[in-house]
Parts: sequence; C-alpha cells; structure tokens
Amino acid sequence: MKRIIGAVLGLILAAGLSFAVPPPATFVGSIGDSMCGAKHMPGETAKDCTVECVKEGSKYILIDPNGKVYQLSDQKTPAKFPGEKVKVTGTLNGDMITVTSMVAAEYRAARHVLNGERAEVLSEPPVGSGAFGYSSWR
Repeated sequence: MKRIIGAVLGLILAAGLSFAVPPPATFVGSIGDSMCGAKHMPGETAKDCTVECVKEGSKYILIDPNGKVYQLSDQKTPAKFPGEKVKVTGTLNGDMITVTSMVAAEYRAARHVLNGERAEVLSEPPVGSGAFGYSSWR
C-alpha cells in the first residue's frame, strides 16, 4: 500500500513539474515588422519601414543579433521603439515571447586600444554604425 501511495505521489509531483512555467528570460534585439523581417525596403530607415509596414497590418517582431525572429505578445509597447534596439523580458514559447517588460537597450561601444590610447566609450551609437556592426548592445 505504501508503494502505491508513493508511486501516485511521485506521478503527481512529476506531472506538476512538467507543466511548470519556464522562468522569464531577457532577449536583446531590434524591433522590426513581420512583413520585412530583418531586411527593410531600400532607401528607408528601419524605423520608417517598420512604422509604414505596421500601418499596413504587419505585426511588431524582435530580431536578435543573429537574425532570429521572435513574435511579440505585446503589440503596444514596441510602437515606442520601431527600428530601435531593445531589451525584452518575457517567457519564450516556441517563437513567441510573452512580454513582461521592454526597455531601450543601452549602447556600449567596445573598448579598444588604438595607437596606445583607449577609445572613448560612447553613450549613443555613431551615425552609420549599422544594426549589428562593430558596436555592441546590451
């Protein structure tokens, strides 16, 4: 009898753990749109293209530095950051992030030593630095 009760309790515990919600994670990338993805229309900035595509019915997405695209459960908050780098906290389920928070990503230039002098750490990205060029975002 004790074995049966132990087995049943073990199964209940295992079943409960299998349905546990994964912990929130942090994702960093840029806000784009589901129509264009990581490649925007020629001649338009990422921001302008994202805004126009969303007006046409496209959804906001998160594009990580490797080009992986994530769907976002929250479609209101990304409207503050079209084409910009963000830090998203939420739970990943497949390719959908259930968003709990979204903030602008902090820009940090890599510290390099050039000709014996330390390069300046920038607070804003240099013009023309590209989406994921030589600069780093965190």
